[in-house]
Amino acid sequence: MKIQKQKQIDYDGIGYGESNGWQPMYDWDKIKKTIRLGNIAMLIVISAALFFLARLAGSKLSVAVSALVYLLVVIPVHEILHLAACTPNIFSGKCIIFVGVSAVSAFYDGEITRGRSMLSVILPFAAITAALGLVGVFAADLRIYAAIVALMNAGGSWTDIHMFFHMRKHIPKNSIVYGNRFKVQV
Repeated sequence: MKIQKQKQIDYDGIGYGESNGWQPMYDWDKIKKTIRLGNIAMLIVISAALFFLARLAGSKLSVAVSALVYLLVVIPVHEILHLAACTPNIFSGKCIIFVGVSAVSAFYDGEITRGRSMLSVILPFAAITAALGLVGVFAADLRIYAAIVALMNAGGSWTDIHMFFHMRKHIPKNSIVYGNRFKVQV
């Protein structure tokens, strides 16, 4: 696994352009508007829920500790889970975590099926939510912390969830995927 500074991928330059039969998964100009509006909505919803949970917990410290756990533990695990759904060998050179100013993202430098790609986008949300739910069930003292971290993970995962449903609707079942490009298998 490599960790690199965020960069734009030159799909045409590496053979995954439209001239080679690969299609973009989405129109960036349209999805950018959705992401912008969704980020605003998530910020409002998550802020209100965090305020409620902090009052329920009786301290703002619970939110601060949970935010630290989210940043230092959950985000790296989230990105690794994206890659784990693509390949069992996450330590290969094909697994890259890009770190940018406003985002951290996982990139698998290989072709995968549509189904595996859909699993890759939804696995971190599902697995982390389930794990935090179990923490809440079996460790009552950590229930508020687990709820806060789960809420932060849901907010951080909303674009993954959106992409899961977008792929389900717009990418044919017999497609292969490379990054945010797809090609229908014949």
